[in-house]
Amino acid sequence: MQTYDGSARTVTANTLPLGLAVQITYNGSDAAPTAAGNYAVTGIVNDVMYQGIASETLVVAKGSQMIAFPAIATQLTTNMLPLDATASSGLAVSYAVTSGPAVLAGNTLTFTTAGLVSIVASQPGDDNWDAAIDATNSFDVAKATATVMLEGLAQTYDGLPKNATATTDPAGLAVDFTYDGGPTTPIAAGTYATTGTIQDAIFEGSATGMLVISKADQTIEFPPIGDQWLTNTVGLAATASRGLAGSFAGGSGPAVIWAGNHLSFTGVGAVSIAATQGGDGNWNAAPAVTRNFQVLDPMLQLEFSAIAVNVREGGVGRFFMRLVSPPQANVVVGVSHNTGDGGITIQSGASLTFTPVNWGTWQVVTLAATDDANIDNETATFRIFALGMAEQQVTATALD
Repeated sequence: MQTYDGSARTVTANTLPLGLAVQITYNGSDAAPTAAGNYAVTGIVNDVMYQGIASETLVVAKGSQMIAFPAIATQLTTNMLPLDATASSGLAVSYAVTSGPAVLAGNTLTFTTAGLVSIVASQPGDDNWDAAIDATNSFDVAKATATVMLEGLAQTYDGLPKNATATTDPAGLAVDFTYDGGPTTPIAAGTYATTGTIQDAIFEGSATGMLVISKADQTIEFPPIGDQWLTNTVGLAATASRGLAGSFAGGSGPAVIWAGNHLSFTGVGAVSIAATQGGDGNWNAAPAVTRNFQVLDPMLQLEFSAIAVNVREGGVGRFFMRLVSPPQANVVVGVSHNTGDGGITIQSGASLTFTPVNWGTWQVVTLAATDDANIDNETATFRIFALGMAEQQVTATALD
């Protein structure tokens, strides 16, 4: 009995007497077999003095083989891994995935995600070789690293959730975000520690940054306030563009704010009122809006001889005024050129004083007009004013 090894398997013979030549045949052929199998062997003495013959069966057993399958190091999910097991017989080795996230195509492995992979290499033998004992390789597969770039980290409060965004390399990978360690997207103004983590079967990666939601700006709508009588009470109304409650402050003048948004007056004169909104955790303070107006005494009124005066060029024209009721103190009435022809001027009466004694006495304002070369009748207006009194106008026409 012999074992297959790819070479010719020959049989030897001994004779008695010793040393005689023997012709050996295998299944009737002089050629010694190489393949595994059973062969009828005949030995015939080839000698001039002796004869003899013997027959036996030559058994050539299949050869044994082993598989060499080198250890496989940790792989990345993006790798394509060629398998390189070999059989000592030289016969082709086949592979199978016994477990794990791997796909076999021919003798090349690719991976669907991270995990532990086991691969078995087999050689089933043939007519001359017994099957080899399977060889198994197990190894880890790790995700490939991708790059995450956080974006949208500077935003402004508007009452809606503010999500960070990200781009990835390779592009298009899904990214999950956490803000201060939680999944809830922030709304309020503030600074949030933000982490973007890739969610993908093949790639892994993350990036951190600070999402800053800035306070938003707001404005105040505060309608103008017209001139007021001393006896009036004014309800103040201002609205902030973002709906927050505003407040009022007296900048200057004889005014008192009470109950938050009510305004009354302690005297006559110019008043300045400011509306403010100080903001909160999400809104910046609004720029203050200031309204200016005059507080007038309803008892302080003038009577005029005329509110339209003719003035001859090169000559003068006059109008008269007096108070309609006695004042509590002296009232100084001013007269000034307002609009129109500068050739019509105040000759006298630019400042008139009415007292609790002479309040009903007519006082005169004299206007003069320069002579010019044209034939036009120029006009001018004059402003009549006093503290606590509504302004009035007198119109003067220069006659050629």
